[in-house]
Amino acid sequence: MLFRSTSNGEKQRINLAVSQAFAYVMMLNSGCVPSVVFLDEITGGSVDRAGVVGIYNMIFELAKERQVFVTTHDEKLMSMLQGCETLTLKKENDVTVLSS
Repeated sequence: MLFRSTSNGEKQRINLAVSQAFAYVMMLNSGCVPSVVFLDEITGGSVDRAGVVGIYNMIFELAKERQVFVTTHDEKLMSMLQGCETLTLKKENDVTVLSS
């Protein structure tokens, strides 16, 4: 399968897998495990339900050994992350602030 012939959701999942593979190789080369992982809009709005479940499972596995920060607008992923600590940000006068 050629990358260019895949759907947007498949591309998003492939990109995520590749980035995690690179992070793993870097970890092996450095000998240290990062304690924090940032995942920004990892579902991109184009990942189907099964893909969101797979990404949630990956987040769950990463969170066993690291602190994971997820930035998302994806309602499916947010509903799966219910019960996790959350920070809500909002934009006021072109400045992003922590919502109370």
